[in-house]
Amino acid sequence: MRNFLYHLVTFVFVNAQLVVLDLRQGQQTNQAVLGLDWAFWLILSWGFPVALHGVQALAGRRRA
Repeated sequence: MRNFLYHLVTFVFVNAQLVVLDLRQGQQTNQAVLGLDWAFWLILSWGFPVALHGVQALAGRRRA
């Protein structure tokens, strides 16, 4: 569970910085999702493994 929490905190911290960076660039295109050009796709591609890690951590905790 501790490893998952480290993973989650890192995910939130890094992606918050990426969102700020993406929004400060101000080059919104018609392909922007939720006002983000590229940060959305990074969050999505890293968020899926974080979610799987969370499921694994919670499932492992119930078995013990």
